[in-house]
Amino acid sequence: ELEDRNDIGKSATLNEDQINEIPKLEQGVAVVYQNGWEESILCKIQKSKIENQTSKYKYTKSDFHINKKEIFSNIVKIITLKNENVITKDLDELLNHFNGNKDIYRMWSSKNKIKAEAIEFINNIESKDISEKINIINKLFKANKLFNNYKSFSNEENKMNIFNYLNSHLINASDAILNIIYRDIIIANLEQEKQLKHIEALRIELNNERVK
Repeated sequence: ELEDRNDIGKSATLNEDQINEIPKLEQGVAVVYQNGWEESILCKIQKSKIENQTSKYKYTKSDFHINKKEIFSNIVKIITLKNENVITKDLDELLNHFNGNKDIYRMWSSKNKIKAEAIEFINNIESKDISEKINIINKLFKANKLFNNYKSFSNEENKMNIFNYLNSHLINASDAILNIIYRDIIIANLEQEKQLKHIEALRIELNNERVK
C-alpha cells in the first residue's frame, strides 16, 4: 500500500509530506492532478442525496450477440469466392446472408481500417478485380507475416502450417476455400518479394552512380 501511495503521489507531483497525508484524507476527499498543472489540488465530492434504489434499475440480458469469428469467416469466404466460377452458388448464398445482416457486419468492422476495406469490397464486389481481392485477403490474415514464418519449410509442410493457421481463424472452411486463400497468399507475397527486389536493385544502382 505504501509503495502504491508513493507511486501515485509522485505521478501527481506530491512531496513526501503530502504523500503521507493521503491516508488521513476524509471520506469523499480526493487528490486531483492533470498534465499542465503546477501542483495537485484537493477536491471534496458532496454526498449524493439520492438514496440507493437497487430495485429501480434491473439488468436485462440481451439476445443480441455478435459472433465475430463467424462474421470473419463469412467475410473471408465471400471475398475468396469472388472470381471463382466453380462455386458461384456458394457465393450467392453468402451474399444473401451478408445483405440480410449488414448492420451487424458494419458493427464488426467498426473503425478498423482493414475490416472496413473488406466490407467496402463486398458492397462493390462486382466492380472489384482479382488483384484487389488478393490484397484484402492478404491484409485480413496479415499474410506477409504468415508467409515469412513458413516459407523456409518445404512446400507441403509450408502449406500444412498455413492451412492449420487458416482453420484456426475460420468456421467450416472447405478445402476448396482453403486452397484459394493459400494460393492468394502465395501470389500476394511473391509479388511483394519481387517489388522488394526491384527496390533493392534500384538502391544499388543509385549508390553506384554516387560512387562514379
